[in-house]
Amino acid sequence: MTDSRKKKSHKRIFNHRTLVLSVLIAFLLIVALSLFLHSAVIDFAKNHERQHLIKLAEAVQLNLDPVGVNSLVGSPDDLSTPAYSAIKKTLVSIRDIDPSYRFVYLMARKNGQIIFLADAEPNSSPDFSPPGQLYPDASDELYQIFDNGEAFVEGPIIDKWGEWISAHAAIRAPIGGEVVAILGVDIDAAEWKTSINAYHFFIIIIILLIVVGTAIFSFALIRMSKDRASITQANKELQDAREELLQSERLAVLGRLNAVVSHELRNPLGTISNALFTITESVDQDDKEAYAKSIILCERNIDRCNRIISELLDLSKVNKQITEKVFIDKWLDEILDQSPSLTKVNVVKIFTAEIEIEIDKDRMQRVIDNVCLNAAQAMTSTTQAQATLKIHTRLTNGRLEIAFTDNGPGISRECMEKIFEPMFSTKTFGVGLGLPIARNIMTDHGGGLEVVSIVGKETIVTLWLPVP
Repeated sequence: MTDSRKKKSHKRIFNHRTLVLSVLIAFLLIVALSLFLHSAVIDFAKNHERQHLIKLAEAVQLNLDPVGVNSLVGSPDDLSTPAYSAIKKTLVSIRDIDPSYRFVYLMARKNGQIIFLADAEPNSSPDFSPPGQLYPDASDELYQIFDNGEAFVEGPIIDKWGEWISAHAAIRAPIGGEVVAILGVDIDAAEWKTSINAYHFFIIIIILLIVVGTAIFSFALIRMSKDRASITQANKELQDAREELLQSERLAVLGRLNAVVSHELRNPLGTISNALFTITESVDQDDKEAYAKSIILCERNIDRCNRIISELLDLSKVNKQITEKVFIDKWLDEILDQSPSLTKVNVVKIFTAEIEIEIDKDRMQRVIDNVCLNAAQAMTSTTQAQATLKIHTRLTNGRLEIAFTDNGPGISRECMEKIFEPMFSTKTFGVGLGLPIARNIMTDHGGGLEVVSIVGKETIVTLWLPVP
């Protein structure tokens, strides 16, 4: 009997180690494939954007009259000619097609050098290039297009006007077909990089989803499977919750469902956490180093799941309030000084309330932190020179108001209609519970949360509490 138990024990250990090794190998293969996929997508994105710009340059150059272009001699005398005026007008109209087109111009080769023939800038602009002006930063490809006539994109390149991505297309003489000039369209390199980063961000999200999903699934295989009876019971509870959802109001049912799901999730999460600890303690020291990264990743996702459960419970109003009186201006000043989300924001404090009021400090701090974080993320996502958040406390119409005014991009009308809906978010991270929870907390205090936004200018979030 003892020998049989030893054999079964050794077999379980062997199967466990084999499973762990198989999971790690599969995980490493997925990571390697993800890196290859990332590189391939970025290469595709760059090539796709370049081909798009080439087709764009070739299409818009058809708007130019080759005869008129050929009549230009590349000297200041061209400024007074009808052909130059017509070409100038065409270049301006091309530039105005898309706000991303910064410079649109014509170039020619004269005496072995590249010169400007015309551009879309006003003659009074410091960026205006008069006919005949030399372009000393011309690349070899720019010279070659006059010989081979093949459109191309170069950049990012840096010249005295800035950093650009430039698309060039040849303009040929109607008779003979030789290249008489080239059309250039410059876009800001920052916009080019933004387009590439969109692909980059997309593939990173996909890779993270694959890696995280694989990690969770893999370690789920290592831990013990749930008992069939527990699954049946959980399904029964979910079915009961669904039936209740059909019989009561949406938010009330959502609260009960949150409580059930949170309870059912925390138990297996605890089991997973204990299983990870057991795995860590059971493997050899050499194996621990090999598994460390994967185990830390799994623990991090367990913590994230627990945070989401806590937010769901908050949304369900499970937490009880523990209130105490505070001088709101002093308390708020201390909270703002400790806020990590405001380190890169210029904070302007206007405290005029001068009142003592009873609040649940922990829950109210959560509201303040959420509003500050949303404002900081909105402002720092734009290209403004300085993000500024003005915080004003005041007594108005029998209530205490704490108004947060940011100079971010604002909130569209479509999004304003949904900002308090659970799970709605315009961000690529988070679960969209911050504002609903914040409003619930304010409601529990007998107050409320109001949002007013002007797109392109500002957003004002006002927290208010009744004054006794």
